[in-house]
Amino acid sequence: MQTNMNFPTYVFATVNSGRATKVVEELKRNSQIDIIAPVTGRYDLVLRLKPNTPHNIYQTVKEIREISDVRTTDTHTGFDGMQPSKKLESQM
Repeated sequence: MQTNMNFPTYVFATVNSGRATKVVEELKRNSQIDIIAPVTGRYDLVLRLKPNTPHNIYQTVKEIREISDVRTTDTHTGFDGMQPSKKLESQM
């Protein structure tokens, strides 16, 4: 199975009111989550998953969704990308 070594997955989550701290404590136990950050706007938390296989990404998102106070998730995985330090023409 091909790995997603350079492009991590981002999960945007909404949680039940007043429960963000509890959810963050549960998320900290998941070794596949690289960063957990509270955000403003439509979502309450943004999580960055460690680059991994599609199967492991699916399993990790499933575990996140199983946390009782997580209401919704919106998951985004990059498949290709550009490096800011290189000219665009050399990357296409």
